[in-house]
Amino acid sequence: PVNRNPRPILRFAATAALTCGAVVGCTSTTETTTDTTSTTAASEAPPGTEVAAASAALCDAYVTVTDAFGGPPADPSALPPLLDTLDAEAPAEIADSVGVMTSAARSVLDSNGADQSAFEAPEFADAQSAVGSFLFESCELDNTFDVVGKDYAFEGIPSEFSAGLTGLRLTNEGAEVHEIVVMRKAPGVTDDWDAILALPEEQGMTMVEHVGGAFVPTPGSSSVMMAELAPGAYTAVCFVPVGTTMDHDGTGAPHFTAGMRQDFTVV
Repeated sequence: PVNRNPRPILRFAATAALTCGAVVGCTSTTETTTDTTSTTAASEAPPGTEVAAASAALCDAYVTVTDAFGGPPADPSALPPLLDTLDAEAPAEIADSVGVMTSAARSVLDSNGADQSAFEAPEFADAQSAVGSFLFESCELDNTFDVVGKDYAFEGIPSEFSAGLTGLRLTNEGAEVHEIVVMRKAPGVTDDWDAILALPEEQGMTMVEHVGGAFVPTPGSSSVMMAELAPGAYTAVCFVPVGTTMDHDGTGAPHFTAGMRQDFTVV
């Protein structure tokens, strides 16, 4: 079946990086175990506190950079100016966290994607969670969904919603590592998702378009995916093998085979 390594690298959108395939991770849980127990957003405001609005330039740059780091960017030279925009537009509440993320991204770009250790650091995971949650609350998004990942199901994704800039905030309420990988059927594809996900990986990947994702390695951790969703047929899946924790590589089937999958339609 369409599958992937159990632990994708922590990054802007916890998905494939510059030198990896669209749905193929790069490291395993035991190779780069990090302490991410505090990945709930540090910038979340206390109840009753209004979150400051983020500028359109900040939100647009974040979405564009997130998309670029979700796969090989067509023009890597376009990314540094966007990283500069993120630094310049970041409000005080998340300025330090944005700086951690942009410094990590520049480090990866400088290595042409060969050295992604900056994306593996615990401080990057914390920064990503803080920034993502702040922007989820403060960017002008067309759709926002708080999604719960359990062992083994997603809750909170509607079966149908309107196209537009969409935020998914995934929170891990299970005992294992979880992720959400969102894919859209490629133009002209009429096969159902059961058939596509049963195909060998190389063949299945020709039938889908990778949209984005989020990674929540520990119970209580959260991460945000923001992406422009066009009309089409989508699925959200967790490819992590059953039994995977941050200090143990699971050997079971991918979580989606146990029910951690949600198909939906964007209209």
